[in-house]
Amino acid sequence: MRFRQLDRIVDLQPGAEITAERTLSDRDHFFKDHFPQFPVLPGVLSLESMFQACDWLVRKTDEFARSVVLLKEVRNAKFADLVRPGQSITVSAQIKSHDEQHVKLAARVTVADKAVASARLVVERFNLADRLPARQATDRLLRKHKRAQFEALDLRPDRHQPVAPTNFRWMWLDRFTEFIRGQRAAAIKTVSLTDEPMDMYMPGYPIMPASLIIEGLAQTGGILVNESLDFDKQLVLAKVSKATFHRVAIPGDTMTFATEILDATADGFMVRGTSRIDGEPHVDAELVFANVKHLLGGVELMDPADALGMLRLYGLYDVGETATGDPLGVPERMLDAENKIFAEAGVE
Repeated sequence: MRFRQLDRIVDLQPGAEITAERTLSDRDHFFKDHFPQFPVLPGVLSLESMFQACDWLVRKTDEFARSVVLLKEVRNAKFADLVRPGQSITVSAQIKSHDEQHVKLAARVTVADKAVASARLVVERFNLADRLPARQATDRLLRKHKRAQFEALDLRPDRHQPVAPTNFRWMWLDRFTEFIRGQRAAAIKTVSLTDEPMDMYMPGYPIMPASLIIEGLAQTGGILVNESLDFDKQLVLAKVSKATFHRVAIPGDTMTFATEILDATADGFMVRGTSRIDGEPHVDAELVFANVKHLLGGVELMDPADALGMLRLYGLYDVGETATGDPLGVPERMLDAENKIFAEAGVE
């Protein structure tokens, strides 16, 4: 599974709890985008590792009786510290309550016994045949592949298979469709079978990982906040206050992200984000961003010229406007950094 976030399971007690581990490799390509000059583990991948631990705990508790386990709700997900390449994380989760369809769990991520992330998750479990009778054969395929993926996390060191380095870029929106400085932003992301994280994530029933949908909303909302600050802050996703998933996103779907700034203080910024597919509700979320400039020792997360190139790819300056309707201007320090690169390359 190309989007696996755990190397091995250390302990699993069905119906109760799980502990797993992963060592982060600097060969993972997402570190080149997040962030080039100060690479750190994206917060949503901490969230994904927590979900995957919950997924295996629920599946083993049910002895793989249900083919589908989905993230339904996130509450109070906090990202308390930066995790760097080369560090090892320990992921744990405990079942708090359950009914026939849903399981509520508490999860956390630690580095050397220090908590770096935590969340309350609700997962939904079912068989495809119960909702899509034509997909009955897929249930067997899913159970087969999920058992094989579980075995790759074998507790015994000589049996488990560590996570393979990833090759995908850390860009989870395709382009902006609306952008009003300091107020709101809208963007789209089309789900494709060519997206590497889709590979074997849900074999036979490919879906967009919920964590990456949150990242798409975070990139849309984070740029909205950062642009209003002239891109002078070093912002990261610090908290997912809540996120609710109303349906899955499958290949061919176009997710329409909409974000708006709810609150801004000296240290944090709250953004509301929604995703819709074909006009129907998909995801509702509240995200909090924090300025970590004081933690970086003068290093910027992204080179200003690289950041400008990314914003141009997203079409920010094609659609972006000020509150009075004027086109957005590019910050001078970004233009200066870009012009310096062109001059060094002898480009007029």
